[in-house]
Amino acid sequence: MVVNSLITFVCYALAVSLKCWQQLNVVGRKKHLIPIVSLLIAVSEVAVITRIVVEGWLVVIPAGLGGGVGCLAAIYIFDKANKTNAKK
Repeated sequence: MVVNSLITFVCYALAVSLKCWQQLNVVGRKKHLIPIVSLLIAVSEVAVITRIVVEGWLVVIPAGLGGGVGCLAAIYIFDKANKTNAKK
């Protein structure tokens, strides 16, 4: 069960991170990255749906935690990659 929770955490962290990154791409007008990130989002969503089918309601906690970590990571990485001076 621990391994499944870890897989779920990573899948959701990746999925939410990509969605957050895509929103930042749109806002920042990074048009060249949008198609690539869209394809990666599709792959991550298939992984997320698979986790739900396999684990059912057991995904709620690792999914929620993974989503939060993924969103924070995307913001941090986007800011570093684009050298923005975002306020803390």
